[in-house]
Amino acid sequence: MLHMQLKRRTNRAILSAMLLSLVLAAEAVPAQAAGRAELAMDGKAVPSGTVVALPEGSVAAFSLKLDGSLGTGYTSGNGAVAQTGTVQRFSDGEAVYAVKAIGQLGERAGLYIDGEKVLEIEIAAGAACPACQKTGCASVQVEYGAWHTDGGQRACSHFAYGQDAREAMDAYNAYRCAACGAASQLKTGTAHRWICHGSRG
Repeated sequence: MLHMQLKRRTNRAILSAMLLSLVLAAEAVPAQAAGRAELAMDGKAVPSGTVVALPEGSVAAFSLKLDGSLGTGYTSGNGAVAQTGTVQRFSDGEAVYAVKAIGQLGERAGLYIDGEKVLEIEIAAGAACPACQKTGCASVQVEYGAWHTDGGQRACSHFAYGQDAREAMDAYNAYRCAACGAASQLKTGTAHRWICHGSRG
């Protein structure tokens, strides 16, 4: 009888050790980072580590596509230098983000998506002008087009019948140059949203 009890206790101890090792192994696996797929600004890809010069008070937008993430955690490394704002996120990981430069000349701040640094801004005398290519001579503000249907459809996610329609809105960086006088509007990304057109039947 005593032998059987000892055997049961030994088996329980072995089982507990196995379960504990599985739990510890699971906890030791690092979380998978979302991973930046592509970052674009003014219709051009932005290489990793790029520093964008913005004058105080300017607002600029950029587009980002993340792998396996909505990119909900958009933050500034220094809120006294850069204010962050989300224009629109989309369900496949696409998003258009905005940043406002509020710091002092020469200050820098990193911009982070889900804890990953994607861009850095520097408060400068001015932004680079897309027309004359001079640096430190332009201001920039974000302008938006109107929401419009782009033909995308899906089965309604709220009701049993009907379909949702996808709408798109283009976001632009509008540059105004003090050196050459040009006013350039460059498309920097497209925001999307789904509009419900379903019914209960």
